[in-house]
Order: sequence, then C-alpha cells, then structure tokens
Amino acid sequence: MAGVFPRRQAATALTPLLLLALLGIVLVLGAHLLGQHTEAGRAMDLAAQQALRDPRWPTRRVLLVILGLVSPFALAGSLAVLVAVALRQGRSWTAAAITVLMGGANVSTQLLKRVVLERPELGEGVGNTLPSGHATALLSLGLALMLLLPGRRRIMALATFLGTAGALITLWSGAHRPVDPIAAIGVCALWAAVAVPIAARDRCPRAGRPAPTLAARLGWAGVIVAALIPAAIVLARVLARRPPGTGYAVTVILLVATLVLVTVALTARAARAGSVVGAAD
Repeated sequence: MAGVFPRRQAATALTPLLLLALLGIVLVLGAHLLGQHTEAGRAMDLAAQQALRDPRWPTRRVLLVILGLVSPFALAGSLAVLVAVALRQGRSWTAAAITVLMGGANVSTQLLKRVVLERPELGEGVGNTLPSGHATALLSLGLALMLLLPGRRRIMALATFLGTAGALITLWSGAHRPVDPIAAIGVCALWAAVAVPIAARDRCPRAGRPAPTLAARLGWAGVIVAALIPAAIVLARVLARRPPGTGYAVTVILLVATLVLVTVALTARAARAGSVVGAAD
C-alpha cells in the first residue's frame, strides 16, 4: 500500500500539467486553423473585432498608450526583478522556472507570429498578428508571480486580472483580432506546464489537502471577480453601442475571461500538486 500513495500523488500532479498542455495546444492550433484558415472563422473573427473596437479615438488612444507601457524593456525588467527575488530567497529552480515561463512564452509568441504562422491574405491588407505579444506578456508575468509567491489567492487574482485585462485591451483598442489573445493564452498555458515542475523542485510545503474554509472560498471568489471586472467594463461598452456583431463580441469577452481563469486555476493546481509530491519525496 505504501507504493500506491506516491503513484496517486504523481498522477494528481501530472493531471493539471497535461490539461495545461492540452489547453495550450488546442487554443493555439484552434485559433490559427479555425480563426485564420476557415472562411466562417475569419468572418466571425472580423465581426467580433469590429464590434469590440471602440469607435472613439480618445478612448482608443488611451488604451494604446497603456499597451505601449508593455514594452520589451518593461518585460525584461520585470523578469530580472522576479528572478533576483527568487535567487535572494535561495530558490534557484524557481528563478529558472520564471525565466523559462516568461522567456519561453514571449520568445515563442514572436517566433510564431513572425516566422512560423502565416495568415492567408484575402484582401484585408494586414498580415499575421497571432498570437498577441501584449496578451502573452501580461499573462506570463502574472503566472510567473504565481510561481514566485505560490498558493496566494491575491497573487492568483492579480494574475487573472493581468491576463484578462491585457487580452481585452488589445481587442478594445482595435490592436488585435480576437483569435490573437486567445492564442496567446494558449502559449502561456503551454509554458506554464513546462515551468511548474521546475519550480516545484525548490519548495516542499506541507503535504495534504487543506480543508476548505470560508477564507479559501472567498479567495477564489476574488480570483473570479478579478476576471469579471475587465470583462464587465468592455462588455458594458459593447452593449451600450450594440454594433453589428455584438453577439460575437460578447462570446469573445466571456471566452477570454474563462480561458484566463482556467489557465490560472490549472497552474495553481499543478504547482500545489507538484509541491505535495516534493514533500512526500
């Protein structure tokens, strides 16, 4: 019987990692193949893009300024700070995991966008923009914070807010098509599946599943609210105008918020399960 529990713990740790990887593959391939290579997918993508894009230039200008703050220099600086904090705590594996997650997600996003993936031109005059670099940067930063400060609901809420807000701002400003941030979420999920086992080598908190408490439930409620706030803001703007394609736009908003929530939840579950196995070893 003693050998049964390690196997069960290993299976428990592996399941969320496999789900993260599967989610990532499905989102990237689905966004590319369905959203770029099918007539129906491109039509829905275009309709949602036009409905989501705010027609007022002052609003779009502010949103584009916000996106401009998410620069390669800002991203590199954030990565350096997180790695430095992890190393100062003596957690070299966590520092490596953060580097793998943020570096891998953002570099692969640029390679996919500029080298690997091609968008068939049908007279639109715009090349491939999938995946969204801004959405990747913000969600990968949030997930990296979760590796540095594991198990904290406030950090999970922050990661959820960063991921959801980043994805929706790219759509609200008109900078991206809906399939672009969806693919970015997939890229981050894939790299989270790679990074979590690396970080798990560092920490071995107490094993076992804590009993559900009111504080824990409220913590998860905060994570959900963190996704709903940016979604509600963009949704309110779309419903106030009710442009053609409103139904597609609403679907995209809810889908983005849900996908970010699922990615954050699976990452948290994988990190915790991995630490339990480490404690058992």
